[in-house]
Amino acid sequence: MAFKCFQISVSTPFNSLLRDSILLAKLKQRLPSLIDHFNTIATIKDVWRHLAIEAIMSKFNAAYNGEPCFQINIVLDHKEAAEEFSFLCQKYPHLFHPNRKSKKLSEDDLSHFNHSSIGRIIETLGDDGLKDLSIKIPSKAFHLDKLECFFHPMYIVGRYNKFSRCLSQTPWYIDGEKKMATSVQEIIIEEINKVIPCESRFEQLFDNIR
Repeated sequence: MAFKCFQISVSTPFNSLLRDSILLAKLKQRLPSLIDHFNTIATIKDVWRHLAIEAIMSKFNAAYNGEPCFQINIVLDHKEAAEEFSFLCQKYPHLFHPNRKSKKLSEDDLSHFNHSSIGRIIETLGDDGLKDLSIKIPSKAFHLDKLECFFHPMYIVGRYNKFSRCLSQTPWYIDGEKKMATSVQEIIIEEINKVIPCESRFEQLFDNIR
């Protein structure tokens, strides 16, 4: 698979967001003068995304930019994500929305843990509350949960004149039998595929021009 440019998105487990916020709050408390020198501090997601971009650029000799081209979506997961901070749902139950099938929060049901609920905790607690939370070294690393790669669709718009009644707009089949040798769609797509091999779809747009 060849591509000259690419875009990339990285999704990390929600506990990485909370870990980043807790660690930053603790650093602000213990090393305030050092933290003040930094305009921004990279998160785990930022670092992972940067490393992935550098690796892909080097491996495929492709440029990273914001133009629609080849899209790469990386989803990371962590098996201990919910269990690690399960105590929060008991300590701050008002910040979680229980599962619709359940009337109340349960220590065994961890479906209410997500980026939204963690975001509410971070916003509510602030640095003063976050610095008092403890984090431990995880026993398991992040793992790749999903990898999606696809090209963004390309739209080619144009006009054509059809002067033959023996040429249909699209392939013409009756009872599974093709009635004409070719069609406008097949002729146009055949020429496009010589330059851009791809799966093509032909759409007809009619206007009121006379």
